[in-house]
Amino acid sequence: MVAWIRNPVVFAVEALLLLTVTWHGIAGVHTVLLDLGLRGRAERIVARVLRGRAERIVARVLRGLAVSTVAYGLWLLAAVTSRG
Repeated sequence: MVAWIRNPVVFAVEALLLLTVTWHGIAGVHTVLLDLGLRGRAERIVARVLRGRAERIVARVLRGLAVSTVAYGLWLLAAVTSRG
C-alpha cells in the first residue's frame, strides 16, 4: 500500500517536507503574534511585552511545539515505513 515510502529518497523528501511545513507554520504564528494590526497605545504595549520576557516565553513555546510536531511526524513516518 505505501511501499514507495521505503525508498530512502522518498523518506528523506517526506522528512524534509515535514520540517519545511512545520517551520512555515511556526513562522506564520510568530508573525501573526508580532503583527496583530493594533493601533496606537495597544500596539506599543504589545510590542513592549513581546520584546521582553514574554517574547522569550513565546519563542520557547513555539520551539517546543515545532520540536514535538517534527518528532511526532518522524515517528509516524517511521511507523508507516516499518509496517509498509
